[in-house]
Amino acid sequence: MKISVVCAPQTFGCNTGMFSVDLAAWYFLHQHFPKADVQYLTLYPHKCNFGPVPFCYEPSNENMQRLQDSDLVLYWGDFQHTLSYRNAVANQLVEQGICNSREQALERVREFLFLAGSEPELLSKTVLYGGTLLFNQADNNGDEVYVADLQRLLRSARRVWVREPFSAFYVNHIQQQNERCAHGTDAAQLLRKDFAGHCGIETVQSADGLQRKLGVFIGRSHLDAKTISPLLTAITDQLQAEQVWLNWGKPPFFMDRKKDFMACLPAMGKVIPTAPAPSPPETLAALLDLDWLISDTYHACVNAWNFGVPAICLIANSHTPLAVNSGAGLSGRDKRVTFYWTYNAAPFLLYSSDLNNEAGLQKKAADISNLLADQSMISHIKAQMSQHVDLSEKSLLRTLRQISI
Repeated sequence: MKISVVCAPQTFGCNTGMFSVDLAAWYFLHQHFPKADVQYLTLYPHKCNFGPVPFCYEPSNENMQRLQDSDLVLYWGDFQHTLSYRNAVANQLVEQGICNSREQALERVREFLFLAGSEPELLSKTVLYGGTLLFNQADNNGDEVYVADLQRLLRSARRVWVREPFSAFYVNHIQQQNERCAHGTDAAQLLRKDFAGHCGIETVQSADGLQRKLGVFIGRSHLDAKTISPLLTAITDQLQAEQVWLNWGKPPFFMDRKKDFMACLPAMGKVIPTAPAPSPPETLAALLDLDWLISDTYHACVNAWNFGVPAICLIANSHTPLAVNSGAGLSGRDKRVTFYWTYNAAPFLLYSSDLNNEAGLQKKAADISNLLADQSMISHIKAQMSQHVDLSEKSLLRTLRQISI
Protein backbone atom coordinates (compact mmCIF):
# COMPACT_ATOMS: atom_id res chain seq x y z
CA MET A 1 0.00 0.00 0.00
CA LYS A 2 1.35 3.41 -0.99
CA ILE A 3 0.47 6.28 1.35
CA SER A 4 1.27 9.96 0.79
CA VAL A 5 1.12 12.11 3.92
CA VAL A 6 1.00 15.82 3.12
CA CYS A 7 2.63 17.85 5.91
CA ALA A 8 3.01 21.58 6.47
CA PRO A 9 6.60 22.64 5.71
CA GLN A 10 8.66 24.52 8.28
CA THR A 11 10.35 27.46 6.65
CA PHE A 12 12.32 29.33 9.31
CA GLY A 13 13.57 26.74 11.81
CA CYS A 14 12.57 23.86 14.05
CA ASN A 15 9.07 24.14 15.48
CA THR A 16 8.65 21.30 17.96
CA GLY A 17 4.87 21.63 17.90
CA MET A 18 4.62 21.25 14.13
CA PHE A 19 7.06 18.35 14.31
CA SER A 20 4.91 16.61 16.94
CA VAL A 21 2.02 16.68 14.48
CA ASP A 22 4.07 14.93 11.80
CA LEU A 23 5.64 12.49 14.25
CA ALA A 24 2.11 11.49 15.26
CA ALA A 25 1.41 10.59 11.62
CA TRP A 26 4.48 8.38 11.56
CA TYR A 27 3.52 6.77 14.88
CA PHE A 28 -0.06 6.11 13.82
CA LEU A 29 0.89 4.60 10.45
CA HIS A 30 3.80 2.65 11.92
CA GLN A 31 1.41 1.08 14.43
CA HIS A 32 -1.42 0.26 12.04
CA PHE A 33 0.18 0.02 8.58
CA PRO A 34 3.74 -1.16 9.30
CA LYS A 35 4.23 -2.63 5.81
CA ALA A 36 2.97 0.39 3.90
CA ASP A 37 5.20 2.46 1.63
CA VAL A 38 4.76 5.88 3.24
CA GLN A 39 6.07 9.19 1.93
CA TYR A 40 5.90 12.46 3.88
CA LEU A 41 5.47 15.23 1.32
CA THR A 42 5.81 18.99 1.73
CA LEU A 43 5.04 21.77 -0.70
CA TYR A 44 8.63 23.01 -0.46
CA PRO A 45 11.73 21.78 1.41
CA HIS A 46 12.17 22.06 5.16
CA LYS A 47 14.96 24.27 6.44
CA CYS A 48 15.55 22.38 9.66
CA ASN A 49 17.60 19.56 11.09
CA PHE A 50 15.29 17.61 13.38
CA GLY A 51 18.00 15.23 14.55
CA PRO A 52 17.50 11.46 14.47
CA VAL A 53 13.91 10.83 13.34
CA PRO A 54 12.26 7.70 11.92
CA PHE A 55 11.04 9.36 8.71
CA CYS A 56 12.11 12.05 6.26
CA TYR A 57 10.32 14.81 4.41
CA GLU A 58 10.31 14.96 0.64
CA PRO A 59 9.41 18.12 -1.32
CA SER A 60 6.67 17.63 -3.88
CA ASN A 61 8.91 18.71 -6.80
CA GLU A 62 6.13 20.52 -8.64
CA ASN A 63 4.29 17.46 -9.89
CA MET A 64 1.27 15.49 -8.81
CA GLN A 65 2.53 12.07 -9.78
CA ARG A 66 3.24 10.88 -6.25
CA LEU A 67 -0.26 11.73 -5.10
CA GLN A 68 -1.86 10.15 -8.13
CA ASP A 69 0.15 6.95 -7.71
CA SER A 70 -0.80 6.61 -4.03
CA ASP A 71 -3.47 4.30 -2.67
CA LEU A 72 -4.17 6.86 0.05
CA VAL A 73 -3.54 10.61 0.30
CA LEU A 74 -3.60 11.91 3.86
CA TYR A 75 -3.58 15.66 4.53
CA TRP A 76 -2.29 15.77 8.07
CA GLY A 77 -2.99 18.56 10.55
CA ASP A 78 -2.28 22.25 10.77
CA PHE A 79 -3.66 25.23 8.79
CA GLN A 80 -3.04 23.81 5.33
CA HIS A 81 -6.47 24.72 3.98
CA THR A 82 -6.98 28.19 5.46
CA LEU A 83 -6.91 31.22 3.17
CA SER A 84 -4.08 32.92 5.06
CA TYR A 85 -1.90 29.81 4.84
CA ARG A 86 -2.62 29.39 1.13
CA ASN A 87 -1.40 32.92 0.53
CA ALA A 88 1.62 32.55 2.82
CA VAL A 89 2.95 29.38 1.20
CA ALA A 90 2.39 30.87 -2.26
CA ASN A 91 4.65 33.74 -1.20
CA GLN A 92 7.25 31.24 0.01
CA LEU A 93 7.25 29.43 -3.31
CA VAL A 94 8.13 32.72 -5.02
CA GLU A 95 10.70 33.78 -2.40
CA GLN A 96 12.48 30.42 -2.63
CA GLY A 97 12.57 30.61 -6.42
CA ILE A 98 10.44 27.51 -6.85
CA CYS A 99 7.83 29.50 -8.79
CA ASN A 100 8.47 32.47 -11.07
CA SER A 101 5.36 34.44 -10.17
CA ARG A 102 2.64 34.65 -7.55
CA GLU A 103 0.09 33.48 -10.10
CA GLN A 104 2.14 30.37 -10.81
CA ALA A 105 2.62 29.80 -7.07
CA LEU A 106 -1.11 30.03 -6.35
CA GLU A 107 -1.84 27.49 -9.07
CA ARG A 108 0.78 25.20 -7.55
CA VAL A 109 -0.80 25.52 -4.10
CA ARG A 110 -4.28 24.95 -5.50
CA GLU A 111 -3.13 21.82 -7.28
CA PHE A 112 -1.14 20.29 -4.42
CA LEU A 113 -3.04 21.33 -1.29
CA PHE A 114 -6.58 21.59 -2.67
CA LEU A 115 -6.37 19.03 -5.51
CA ALA A 116 -7.88 21.64 -7.82
CA GLY A 117 -8.50 20.17 -11.26
CA SER A 118 -7.84 16.62 -10.10
CA GLU A 119 -9.93 13.63 -11.13
CA PRO A 120 -12.65 12.29 -8.78
CA GLU A 121 -10.62 9.10 -8.35
CA LEU A 122 -7.89 10.99 -6.51
CA LEU A 123 -10.37 12.75 -4.23
CA SER A 124 -12.07 9.46 -3.40
CA LYS A 125 -8.86 8.18 -1.79
CA THR A 126 -8.10 11.44 0.01
CA VAL A 127 -8.58 11.94 3.75
CA LEU A 128 -8.11 15.12 5.80
CA TYR A 129 -7.28 14.71 9.49
CA GLY A 130 -6.60 17.20 12.29
CA GLY A 131 -6.60 20.38 10.25
CA THR A 132 -8.38 23.60 11.14
CA LEU A 133 -10.18 26.52 9.54
CA LEU A 134 -10.18 28.42 12.84
CA PHE A 135 -8.70 31.61 11.44
CA ASN A 136 -11.04 31.87 8.46
CA GLN A 137 -13.81 34.42 8.67
CA ALA A 138 -16.88 35.52 6.76
CA ASP A 139 -15.19 37.85 4.28
CA ASN A 140 -13.02 34.97 3.02
CA ASN A 141 -16.03 34.33 0.80
CA GLY A 142 -14.85 37.25 -1.30
CA ASP A 143 -12.10 35.04 -2.72
CA GLU A 144 -14.30 32.95 -4.98
CA VAL A 145 -11.47 30.72 -6.22
CA TYR A 146 -10.43 29.81 -2.68
CA VAL A 147 -13.98 29.11 -1.56
CA ALA A 148 -14.68 26.95 -4.61
CA ASP A 149 -11.47 24.95 -4.12
CA LEU A 150 -12.08 24.45 -0.41
CA GLN A 151 -15.71 23.44 -0.77
CA ARG A 152 -14.94 21.00 -3.57
CA LEU A 153 -12.23 19.37 -1.45
CA LEU A 154 -14.44 19.13 1.65
CA ARG A 155 -17.37 17.71 -0.29
CA SER A 156 -15.40 15.27 -2.46
CA ALA A 157 -12.74 13.91 -0.10
CA ARG A 158 -13.40 10.47 1.33
CA ARG A 159 -13.56 11.77 4.91
CA VAL A 160 -12.69 14.96 6.77
CA TRP A 161 -11.85 15.38 10.46
CA VAL A 162 -10.92 18.79 11.86
CA ARG A 163 -9.47 19.52 15.26
CA GLU A 164 -12.03 21.86 16.88
CA PRO A 165 -15.76 22.65 16.91
CA PHE A 166 -15.64 25.88 14.87
CA SER A 167 -14.14 24.10 11.89
CA ALA A 168 -16.39 21.07 12.40
CA PHE A 169 -19.45 23.31 12.15
CA TYR A 170 -18.20 24.74 8.85
CA VAL A 171 -17.33 21.35 7.37
CA ASN A 172 -20.69 19.86 8.32
CA HIS A 173 -22.43 22.88 6.82
CA ILE A 174 -20.54 22.57 3.54
CA GLN A 175 -21.07 18.82 3.36
CA GLN A 176 -24.74 19.27 4.26
CA GLN A 177 -24.48 16.11 6.33
CA ASN A 178 -24.90 17.36 9.87
CA GLU A 179 -25.37 13.84 11.19
CA ARG A 180 -21.81 13.08 10.11
CA CYS A 181 -19.53 14.52 12.77
CA ALA A 182 -16.33 16.11 11.48
CA HIS A 183 -14.86 16.90 14.90
CA GLY A 184 -11.65 14.94 15.35
CA THR A 185 -8.56 15.87 17.34
CA ASP A 186 -5.41 17.85 16.89
CA ALA A 187 -3.28 15.43 14.89
CA ALA A 188 -0.57 15.52 17.57
CA GLN A 189 -2.98 13.79 19.96
CA LEU A 190 -2.50 10.53 18.08
CA LEU A 191 1.08 10.45 19.37
CA ARG A 192 1.11 8.11 22.36
CA LYS A 193 3.33 8.09 25.45
CA ASP A 194 5.34 5.10 24.25
CA PHE A 195 6.50 6.89 21.09
CA ALA A 196 10.07 7.33 22.34
CA GLY A 197 10.77 3.61 22.42
CA HIS A 198 9.31 3.10 18.94
CA CYS A 199 11.42 5.97 17.59
CA GLY A 200 14.66 4.88 19.25
CA ILE A 201 14.75 7.98 21.46
CA GLU A 202 16.38 7.60 24.85
CA THR A 203 14.41 9.14 27.69
CA VAL A 204 16.27 10.73 30.56
CA GLN A 205 14.63 10.22 33.94
CA SER A 206 15.47 12.04 37.17
CA ALA A 207 18.35 10.66 39.15
CA ASP A 208 16.23 10.07 42.25
CA GLY A 209 12.79 10.26 40.69
CA LEU A 210 11.40 11.56 43.98
CA GLN A 211 11.01 15.33 43.64
CA ARG A 212 8.21 16.41 41.37
CA LYS A 213 8.93 18.74 38.47
CA LEU A 214 7.14 21.82 37.21
CA GLY A 215 8.15 22.47 33.61
CA VAL A 216 8.15 26.01 32.26
CA PHE A 217 8.27 27.34 28.72
CA ILE A 218 7.34 30.89 27.73
CA GLY A 219 8.02 31.69 24.10
CA ARG A 220 4.83 32.78 22.36
CA SER A 221 4.06 35.96 24.27
CA HIS A 222 5.60 39.09 25.76
CA LEU A 223 4.56 38.21 29.30
CA ASP A 224 6.90 40.02 31.68
CA ALA A 225 9.33 37.63 33.36
CA LYS A 226 9.45 39.83 36.47
CA THR A 227 5.67 39.60 36.78
CA ILE A 228 5.33 35.89 36.04
CA SER A 229 8.32 34.68 38.08
CA PRO A 230 6.81 35.35 41.55
CA LEU A 231 3.78 33.37 40.46
CA LEU A 232 5.96 30.46 39.33
CA THR A 233 7.95 30.56 42.55
CA ALA A 234 4.82 30.56 44.70
CA ILE A 235 3.33 27.64 42.78
CA THR A 236 6.57 25.70 42.96
CA ASP A 237 6.81 26.25 46.72
CA GLN A 238 3.22 25.19 47.34
CA LEU A 239 3.62 22.07 45.21
CA GLN A 240 7.02 21.33 46.76
CA ALA A 241 8.43 20.85 43.28
CA GLU A 242 11.49 21.96 41.37
CA GLN A 243 11.40 24.28 38.38
CA VAL A 244 12.64 23.00 35.03
CA TRP A 245 12.91 25.02 31.84
CA LEU A 246 11.53 23.03 28.91
CA ASN A 247 13.63 23.77 25.82
CA TRP A 248 10.58 23.70 23.55
CA GLY A 249 11.73 26.11 20.87
CA LYS A 250 14.00 28.94 19.87
CA PRO A 251 13.95 31.87 17.41
CA PRO A 252 12.67 32.58 14.86
CA PHE A 253 9.55 30.52 15.61
CA PHE A 254 9.65 31.43 19.29
CA MET A 255 10.90 34.36 21.33
CA ASP A 256 14.08 33.80 23.32
CA ARG A 257 12.75 34.22 26.86
CA LYS A 258 14.91 31.65 28.64
CA LYS A 259 17.52 34.14 29.88
CA ASP A 260 14.82 36.50 31.17
CA PHE A 261 13.18 33.81 33.26
CA MET A 262 16.42 32.21 34.39
CA ALA A 263 17.55 35.60 35.72
CA CYS A 264 14.34 35.91 37.74
CA LEU A 265 14.24 32.29 38.87
CA PRO A 266 17.66 31.40 40.35
CA ALA A 267 16.35 28.07 41.62
CA MET A 268 15.66 27.00 38.04
CA GLY A 269 19.27 27.57 37.05
CA LYS A 270 20.39 24.89 39.47
CA VAL A 271 18.56 22.12 37.64
CA ILE A 272 19.17 23.14 34.03
CA PRO A 273 21.77 20.94 32.31
CA THR A 274 24.53 22.65 30.37
CA ALA A 275 24.18 20.32 27.38
CA PRO A 276 23.07 21.77 24.02
CA ALA A 277 19.37 22.31 23.44
CA PRO A 278 17.65 19.01 22.63
CA SER A 279 16.22 18.12 19.25
CA PRO A 280 12.41 18.23 18.81
CA PRO A 281 12.06 14.46 19.42
CA GLU A 282 14.11 14.74 22.61
CA THR A 283 12.07 17.74 23.73
CA LEU A 284 8.86 15.76 23.33
CA ALA A 285 10.39 12.92 25.32
CA ALA A 286 11.38 15.41 28.05
CA LEU A 287 7.68 16.16 28.61
CA LEU A 288 7.30 12.62 29.94
CA ASP A 289 9.58 13.47 32.88
CA LEU A 290 7.40 16.37 34.07
CA ASP A 291 4.58 16.33 36.61
CA TRP A 292 3.10 19.65 35.49
CA LEU A 293 3.72 22.27 32.82
CA ILE A 294 3.16 26.02 32.64
CA SER A 295 3.43 27.45 29.13
CA ASP A 296 2.02 30.02 26.73
CA THR A 297 2.53 27.73 23.73
CA TYR A 298 -0.30 25.80 22.10
CA HIS A 299 1.37 22.54 21.14
CA ALA A 300 3.47 22.40 24.30
CA CYS A 301 0.19 22.31 26.24
CA VAL A 302 -1.54 19.95 23.79
CA ASN A 303 1.27 17.41 23.94
CA ALA A 304 1.56 17.70 27.71
CA TRP A 305 -2.13 16.95 28.28
CA ASN A 306 -1.96 14.18 25.70
CA PHE A 307 0.88 12.56 27.68
CA GLY A 308 -1.07 12.93 30.92
CA VAL A 309 0.82 16.01 32.18
CA PRO A 310 -1.56 18.75 33.42
CA ALA A 311 -0.69 22.05 31.75
CA ILE A 312 -1.50 25.60 32.81
CA CYS A 313 -1.75 27.77 29.69
CA LEU A 314 -0.74 31.42 30.06
CA ILE A 315 -2.70 33.88 27.90
CA ALA A 316 -1.55 37.46 27.40
CA ASN A 317 -4.95 39.07 26.91
CA SER A 318 -3.62 42.40 25.72
CA HIS A 319 -4.65 44.40 22.67
CA THR A 320 -1.85 42.91 20.57
CA PRO A 321 -2.18 39.12 20.69
CA LEU A 322 0.10 37.07 18.49
CA ALA A 323 -1.58 36.08 15.24
CA VAL A 324 -0.17 32.57 15.52
CA ASN A 325 -2.45 31.94 18.51
CA SER A 326 -5.49 34.08 17.88
CA GLY A 327 -5.55 35.02 14.22
CA ALA A 328 -5.15 38.70 15.11
CA GLY A 329 -6.62 40.70 12.27
CA LEU A 330 -8.39 37.56 11.09
CA SER A 331 -10.88 35.62 13.17
CA GLY A 332 -9.67 36.57 16.65
CA ARG A 333 -10.29 33.03 17.93
CA ASP A 334 -7.42 31.78 20.11
CA LYS A 335 -6.50 28.16 19.37
CA ARG A 336 -5.27 27.61 22.94
CA VAL A 337 -8.53 28.78 24.46
CA THR A 338 -10.51 26.71 21.96
CA PHE A 339 -8.55 23.57 22.84
CA TYR A 340 -9.01 24.03 26.60
CA TRP A 341 -12.73 24.77 26.39
CA THR A 342 -13.25 21.73 24.15
CA TYR A 343 -12.17 19.44 27.00
CA ASN A 344 -13.67 21.45 29.90
CA ALA A 345 -10.15 22.44 30.96
CA ALA A 346 -10.84 26.20 31.01
CA PRO A 347 -9.90 26.47 34.73
CA PHE A 348 -6.33 25.71 33.62
CA LEU A 349 -6.22 28.89 31.51
CA LEU A 350 -4.38 31.75 33.21
CA TYR A 351 -4.83 35.29 31.86
CA SER A 352 -2.28 38.06 32.35
CA SER A 353 -5.08 40.35 33.56
CA ASP A 354 -5.35 38.12 36.64
CA LEU A 355 -1.83 39.14 37.69
CA ASN A 356 -2.19 42.91 37.91
CA ASN A 357 -1.39 43.20 41.62
CA GLU A 358 0.45 41.32 44.35
CA ALA A 359 -2.68 40.22 46.18
CA GLY A 360 -4.25 38.90 43.00
CA LEU A 361 -1.03 37.13 42.05
CA GLN A 362 -0.72 35.32 45.38
CA LYS A 363 -4.37 34.29 45.27
CA LYS A 364 -3.94 32.99 41.74
CA ALA A 365 -0.85 31.03 42.77
CA ALA A 366 -2.84 29.36 45.54
CA ASP A 367 -5.75 28.64 43.18
CA ILE A 368 -3.45 27.09 40.56
CA SER A 369 -1.59 25.00 43.13
CA ASN A 370 -4.89 23.64 44.42
CA LEU A 371 -6.03 23.00 40.87
CA LEU A 372 -2.88 21.07 39.98
CA ALA A 373 -3.39 19.00 43.12
CA ASP A 374 -7.05 18.26 42.28
CA GLN A 375 -6.71 14.73 41.01
CA SER A 376 -10.46 14.34 40.54
CA MET A 377 -10.73 17.21 38.06
CA ILE A 378 -7.50 16.27 36.30
CA SER A 379 -8.62 12.66 35.96
CA HIS A 380 -11.94 13.79 34.48
CA ILE A 381 -10.20 15.94 31.85
CA LYS A 382 -7.73 13.18 31.00
CA ALA A 383 -10.51 10.61 30.66
CA GLN A 384 -12.63 12.86 28.45
CA MET A 385 -9.68 13.68 26.23
CA SER A 386 -8.52 10.07 26.05
CA GLN A 387 -11.98 8.86 25.08
CA HIS A 388 -12.24 11.45 22.32
CA VAL A 389 -8.79 10.58 20.97
CA ASP A 390 -9.52 6.84 21.03
CA LEU A 391 -12.84 7.23 19.21
CA SER A 392 -11.34 9.58 16.61
CA GLU A 393 -8.42 7.25 16.00
CA LYS A 394 -10.70 4.24 15.57
CA SER A 395 -12.92 6.13 13.15
CA LEU A 396 -9.91 7.26 11.13
CA LEU A 397 -8.50 3.75 11.10
CA ARG A 398 -11.77 2.26 9.83
CA THR A 399 -11.83 4.69 6.92
CA LEU A 400 -8.20 4.09 5.96
CA ARG A 401 -8.68 0.33 6.02
CA GLN A 402 -11.72 0.65 3.78
CA ILE A 403 -9.64 2.60 1.28
CA SER A 404 -6.81 0.05 1.42
CA ILE A 405 -9.08 -2.92 0.58
